[in-house]
Amino acid sequence: MTRHSLRSRLLLGLLALLAAPRSAHAGFTKNLIARIDTIRYEPDKGNATRVVFEGWFRRKDTSDPSQFFVFEAPQRGLVYYQCNAGGEAKCRAEWDFIERYDTACIGLPDATVHAPGAQPVAPDLYDIFVDGKQSVPDDKLCQPLATLPSSEDGGTAQGDAGVGADARSPRPDVLQADTANADADNRSGGASGGGCAVGSATSSQPCLPLPLLLLLLLLLLAIVAHALRRQNLWKRRRGRS
Repeated sequence: MTRHSLRSRLLLGLLALLAAPRSAHAGFTKNLIARIDTIRYEPDKGNATRVVFEGWFRRKDTSDPSQFFVFEAPQRGLVYYQCNAGGEAKCRAEWDFIERYDTACIGLPDATVHAPGAQPVAPDLYDIFVDGKQSVPDDKLCQPLATLPSSEDGGTAQGDAGVGADARSPRPDVLQADTANADADNRSGGASGGGCAVGSATSSQPCLPLPLLLLLLLLLLAIVAHALRRQNLWKRRRGRS
């Protein structure tokens, strides 16, 4: 094998690896997506150390490890958080930002979703230093939340601030179809939306899962090692002759 041939193989392998599609979800780590209709601060907004978000929530479906970004059907309820000690000012700023800008669809720290109107006693930790809010990278994950009725349309929430959508209740069959279609898109990689594209914010499924990417990298390294062995063997034979 000539040096030119070896370099060509290496270059082709690297180009194939770099050209592999990457998921737009790679940095999204939340297991809980929320559409917030009502926010209640405790003891009050200016001195809050705890917060109640009431609205609709989608929890990540972890039943199939091979599926990375599939979320369960929306459920109505509330989550109750307490800020970690020393981060109260940061928590208040982040909760205020959520109230102003991010009620429609936001990723939240993992928490128990309580029934609407519940009065939970033990809050979940809102660790502002390592696990705050996160923007949802794919509109398909938010679509099932957008058409649901808000607390102000007959919900049971009572809080200091009513926020969120002015959506009205859809027909049950429409809601079920929207949820099923969005989850089907997540499983299929968005086949109906043009598949997955590099850097696309609407890609609903990782085009190339991390295990497969690592496998390709190992395969490329094996090809390189084999090529180097053949090159060394060729050099030894040439030296003998």
